[in-house]
Amino acid sequence: MIDLHLMVISYPSRREALFEAMAVHFAKLTGDHFKLERCQDSDDLLDAASQWKKRFYRIRTLDLYGHGAGGQFSLGDSMLFAADGTGYSVAKKLGPQLAPDAALRLLGCRTGTVDRDYANGHRIRFSGPKLLRDLSGLLGKQRVAWGSKSYIGTRNLTPTGFKAPLVKAR
Repeated sequence: MIDLHLMVISYPSRREALFEAMAVHFAKLTGDHFKLERCQDSDDLLDAASQWKKRFYRIRTLDLYGHGAGGQFSLGDSMLFAADGTGYSVAKKLGPQLAPDAALRLLGCRTGTVDRDYANGHRIRFSGPKLLRDLSGLLGKQRVAWGSKSYIGTRNLTPTGFKAPLVKAR
């Protein structure tokens, strides 16, 4: 088995310059241990992960790059994961496609933070820490979910990949 870092970049129905710039950047980095996929929805994601596993790759890091907010992550045109339980069935199916100690990184703006409803007494709408804990548990084994702590964009690109402040499930 070959250890793999798989980068999945959102592919919404309407092209977005940000995702296209990311795809161009990461396409230059592909090699034996780093692969790039574009996905529109959960079925695409599950299929991509399954196909790499069938090719005898062990997905050690799965980066999902899409839109985010506190406790929420979208891929393509729809919400993939949210702290209200959205996408939890997808996480259960995704876990077995990953290495036992894999990292799932939600690279969408502020996915690891708390989204508050300031109009209604600062009530928590979605909790990034809860989402990350839930996903880690649903993925199983020693797999850990990570989320971004800040806004993410092309400024986070490096010559060898991507760097952004992340927080992991606790």
